[in-house]
Amino acid sequence: MDEDIHRLLEAQGGAGSVTQLLVAGASRRVVDETVRRGDLVRVRNDAVILREALASSTPWERRGLTVRAVGHSLAPAGSGSHALSH
Repeated sequence: MDEDIHRLLEAQGGAGSVTQLLVAGASRRVVDETVRRGDLVRVRNDAVILREALASSTPWERRGLTVRAVGHSLAPAGSGSHALSH
């Protein structure tokens, strides 16, 4: 998986949004390929969670990850996003 995407989502507890990744510099193609490979799990149109974050969490933690991911997807584009070059 693209290490920059992984690093950004990991810094946010494993959850984020596709829009946030695009604003931070990821390409749509790379994000879509990462979802297709299964490294990212799409929980809503724009909300994604790292596969390993889901796999290592309890059901209650998975609910929290989903809530966080959807929250990021509802935030205005660019708000609180981190540049992928960090």
